[in-house]
Amino acid sequence: MVLLAMALLAMAPLTVSLLTASLLTAALLLRRCHGCFYPTGEAEQIFQLYFPAKTMDENWGTLSPDEGRKQCGELAATLRADGWDDALLAPLLAAEGVIRVGLFSRDPLDTWSAGGGRVVLLGDAAHPPVPYIGQGAMMAMEDAGVLAKLLQHYCCAGGTSAFESSDANLAAATAAYEAMRIPRTRLILGASHKLGATQQRRAESKLYNLARELSIRAQVAFYGTLPMMKPGAAYNYADDVAKYLKDKPAEPERASANDGKVFAGVALAAAAVAAVFIAAKKRV
Repeated sequence: MVLLAMALLAMAPLTVSLLTASLLTAALLLRRCHGCFYPTGEAEQIFQLYFPAKTMDENWGTLSPDEGRKQCGELAATLRADGWDDALLAPLLAAEGVIRVGLFSRDPLDTWSAGGGRVVLLGDAAHPPVPYIGQGAMMAMEDAGVLAKLLQHYCCAGGTSAFESSDANLAAATAAYEAMRIPRTRLILGASHKLGATQQRRAESKLYNLARELSIRAQVAFYGTLPMMKPGAAYNYADDVAKYLKDKPAEPERASANDGKVFAGVALAAAAVAAVFIAAKKRV
């Protein structure tokens, strides 16, 4: 499913963000939208609406103030006719700056590095998220932390030497990075896709919406939050790297740029000895 979105920002003290496929979409599609509300401060919130869509308008982008107010007013009127409460529509009427953008979902990548570890993806470049679980920025910070720790281990002898960017060291660090990060981001961001799917089902079925609402209330009462949120918030990347390095099989000795110099020196010394031996034999 492709999500096409409009992002809307209103003046303080009310901060509003709206995500929708088309402000003037059909009533059938409007019945499938869902909203998310995030309190961000006193008398302040982020407000988002999501609509699934199959096409993207080339004219999406920043709307003029007049066009933004016009389209937000028309959307509010359409949603009101569709049964939305006025309290949920008030942010639309307060908006002054409107930007329409698209949200897209992509299948996970199996490889995040190239060039023997000299090119590495992290964050949205490696795993663009859908915005249902609020873990996209956190995953990017985890990527950076894990990669830094692994580079320290493989390229700095655990932090005891200067950075050594040999092909072997970088390849080992990025291989470990992919082994650690790909499964985790698929787990966390996969949960975001699942949550988005449940949100869409809530928009399509009143019965499912009621059951889901009761389930959410029960989970929050018992766990303090939705359990699918905990794997993200409870993660410690430094501890995870330490555990990975402790549990992994013994690694070959790290390569160093000095290795080549040492080998060349030994070869030259051996050649010199051989030359002396030959010269001595000829004299005999």
